Amino acid sequence: MRVPLSWLNALHREPLSRATVDELLGEAGAVVTSVDAVGALHPRVVVGEVTGVPSAGTVEVLVPTREIVSLDPHLGILPVVGAKVAVALPGALLFRHASSRTSNGPAGTARVPQGRGPGTPTGRVCLGPDLGLPSHDVVRLPEHARPGQQVAPLLDPLAGDEVLTVRAPQHLPGMHSVRGLAAELAARLDVEVVRPVPAARLGESGRLRVRAPGMAAVAMVCERPPENLGMDDHVARWRALAGLGGASVQQRLLEVVAFEQGVYLSTHPHDLTVPDLTMRPAVPEPRSGESDGTARHPGLVLDGLTTPVDPATASGVLIVASSVHDEERCLDALHRAARLLGVRPVSVSRGSGPARVLRHLDLDLGLLARRTGLFLAEPDVRGLLARIGAQVRADRDGTVAVMVPDDRADLHDEPALAAEIVRLAGLGAITPTLPAAFREGGASPMRRESRAADAVRDSGFREVVTPLLRPSGPAGPASDEDDVVRIADGTASPLRQELAEGLIRVALGVVAAGHADQGVRVFEVGTVVTGGPGAVEERRFLSTVELTPGTSPRRLDPSELVRSVVAALGRAHPVVLAPEAGTPSGFANGWRIVVGEVDCGRVRRGTVSESGKDDHAVTVVDLDLGRVAGLPRRHVKVPSTPRFPVAVRDLTFVLSGGTDVHRLTSMLSQVDPLVTRVELVDIFSRTSDGTTSATVRLVFASPWRSVPRPEVAEVVARAVERCEGQGFRLRS
Repeated sequence: MRVPLSWLNALHREPLSRATVDELLGEAGAVVTSVDAVGALHPRVVVGEVTGVPSAGTVEVLVPTREIVSLDPHLGILPVVGAKVAVALPGALLFRHASSRTSNGPAGTARVPQGRGPGTPTGRVCLGPDLGLPSHDVVRLPEHARPGQQVAPLLDPLAGDEVLTVRAPQHLPGMHSVRGLAAELAARLDVEVVRPVPAARLGESGRLRVRAPGMAAVAMVCERPPENLGMDDHVARWRALAGLGGASVQQRLLEVVAFEQGVYLSTHPHDLTVPDLTMRPAVPEPRSGESDGTARHPGLVLDGLTTPVDPATASGVLIVASSVHDEERCLDALHRAARLLGVRPVSVSRGSGPARVLRHLDLDLGLLARRTGLFLAEPDVRGLLARIGAQVRADRDGTVAVMVPDDRADLHDEPALAAEIVRLAGLGAITPTLPAAFREGGASPMRRESRAADAVRDSGFREVVTPLLRPSGPAGPASDEDDVVRIADGTASPLRQELAEGLIRVALGVVAAGHADQGVRVFEVGTVVTGGPGAVEERRFLSTVELTPGTSPRRLDPSELVRSVVAALGRAHPVVLAPEAGTPSGFANGWRIVVGEVDCGRVRRGTVSESGKDDHAVTVVDLDLGRVAGLPRRHVKVPSTPRFPVAVRDLTFVLSGGTDVHRLTSMLSQVDPLVTRVELVDIFSRTSDGTTSATVRLVFASPWRSVPRPEVAEVVARAVERCEGQGFRLRS
């Protein structure tokens, strides 16, 4: 569906930017597939300075290169030399109107064609209707405008629009209208959707009888519309950009209301008795053999609607609005239709069909918190699920009973219900490869997830995603006698023990199936950390587990993996593995993940034992997403595969303390742009002099040229000088 951004903003108290709408709709489950800038907002509508008028049909314009652009020969008043005018270059999208010469753009737009041959016009001077302005003259701009700059900042905001092509999921019918999309945006911004202003209090003329389950309908008797019915300019523009049809003006206006409010409208101008009104929406007819003799409403069957309208007391037109279990939306749509048609409502009749069939699901709130990181009480769950027509009641301690509408077949179990609650709460979908804490910014969640997965694969790991919300992999032990997989060295992971064991068991199943080369898995998990009496903190971890045959890990470089994922998510800070106090040096248990001088996780290594099978080395990397999300954004583009050879230098410094290693690597990474990566190679202690030293590796690379040795030596000397000035000593 095509939705003009100005139409969405008309339903909100405060206007929203296109990037904000794109991100929030992505979190709601919709996808913005394309955005068309129209009118003054198109980048190819620029300022031009008239330098000559060789003929009545052409104008020479500086934009800033001299171009010959076309001009309407019937305009009458030509722009004078030196005037600043709006010029649409080839490829620009303008608003389509009666005098548009082309109509080869998307709905409601006209694309400026490319000139053919030398001396032919290569653009056109914009008239008012081209940019959505009421004047039909040439659009003149202030004298201070610079040739070549965009015209949008110089004109009224109404002189342009952005049209979003939105693909909403079929299982979310509430988002297939402008008001439905606006409601999703408002729910995530904690604002209200602007509702149509109701007319004066109307009399109720009885109840409607609706026989379709879950349907709500409202009938409004209005005066007949005027003969010379017109359409507001803004409404006409929205209708054209959205690609709506309709033969007469009345049909076009009703189509606008139906598209905006998400209801089905039907008019009956002749016989107001309507003993058995059958709704016949403009939807494709069922295929041969599927018809059951009833009319079909989009998504539901509506087999009859009886309206108690007395022709002796009512005259005019009858408008009926029907929707899925939303009587207020039907009433809002009728008030909006009456205002656009310019008619006065006389009376209304309301009615609802039988309650929809509901399916029963039990929801464990404790399990919901562990799955999603959301700590919700029963009233919170009821408020969220009410938006999809579900009913919630308290069942027993920590559990609620959820009655799900039968038309939501996708909500078939508790994990699917948890994913829907996360979507309704505005956190996006639950995915194992993308941390929920990073679901903000300009890029859509789908692009961010793709970048994170690509970063893992580009690091040399073959990613195998195991969703946490659906069963996958071997089941747990069948009986108490079965051996339970355990971490042999007893290292405590930030993950819950049973979840860590489950991850390892799945990895063991992959190895046992003969796929030992796919031992790297990425998960997103939630857990709870208590910080004292009454202090409960929600934490989320990105956990990466590698399992390889034998007793020593062979593939996973934890620092490289964390660095690539953090950089892909927009926080390109230095990543260092620093040993915890009291742990031996080298790649062993007890390493801290330091991202930009902030402690963000742990790396654990050990072996997994299972009776009757060989031991396996396991590496568990737990990255605290909350702390990484709190870091300032740094979009540093580091080429993963340089086009020119790289230079590598290893330096060994004496540390003043075991905790200074992250400060050392941070200084080295900022010494020069040629230093693209700083790696911690080793940390060792000498008992002879009681010192601790760290060996770091500096990688020099440039995407544009080779790095000569003298330049590398100069950067190394500068780095040593800076580090020695901060108390570090280079070990010879």
